[in-house]
Amino acid sequence: MDLKRLMMRFNNTRLVGKSLICFVGTFRGFDATRESLIRHLIQPLNADVVVCMVSSPEPLELLRRECASIGATVYDATYDSREQNYDLVFDRLSLELGVKPKWRERAEVAGNWLGGIGNRLGAGTHQLFNFWKLAQWLRMVRFDFDAYERVLVSRTDLRWLGNHPPLDLLQPQYLWTPSGEEYGGINDRHWVLPRGSEVTCLDALTPMLVGPFRHWKTHNLNRERFVAEHIRSVRVEARQFPSIAYLSGEL
Repeated sequence: MDLKRLMMRFNNTRLVGKSLICFVGTFRGFDATRESLIRHLIQPLNADVVVCMVSSPEPLELLRRECASIGATVYDATYDSREQNYDLVFDRLSLELGVKPKWRERAEVAGNWLGGIGNRLGAGTHQLFNFWKLAQWLRMVRFDFDAYERVLVSRTDLRWLGNHPPLDLLQPQYLWTPSGEEYGGINDRHWVLPRGSEVTCLDALTPMLVGPFRHWKTHNLNRERFVAEHIRSVRVEARQFPSIAYLSGEL
């Protein structure tokens, strides 16, 4: 669906009872998880879908067909893999924000919170970028969050063993995450975002570039603790529901 039609839909329609699931990252694991994503996530939540990830036409078209069969719309927010040059992205964004590239100094704090940049192990930078990229897309289209009851961010390599908890059981003022995989912070593999604070929660990159940095004395900082500090800093409380999904590569 093109941007003009998207804006017309958001500006003129109240999508009562609908949620929006935003998939970020890549289509990793999609062949193994596709059925469970439709059956246990998208369909029970009466959701439309945003695909904000590296362009991959074949799985995107397959997802479109699967979603169309249950009456769900898929919005294409994919981008070229060349946009994942994190050094350039961080430097350019710093300039746009009018600050020197502080991230290079902050990157001296060891740990996988910036894994994936340079030779660092882990996927922290990927997740930081993925969430920021989604936040940018939502800002770009002037997304009317009130059009949907709730907004979620997730990934395609999660295999769901049962239906996602009904959203009316998850109070909208909180950030909801599955239990487990916290590693001293917050599980960032699947989020039910708090109503009214969706973009603020997603964008931990901008504060990292321009705001105070509280992790200088942290040893081996991981992405879960980094994200938890960001969520606290934006005055959102995180809560959990029992996890019923696992990464498809884990078993």
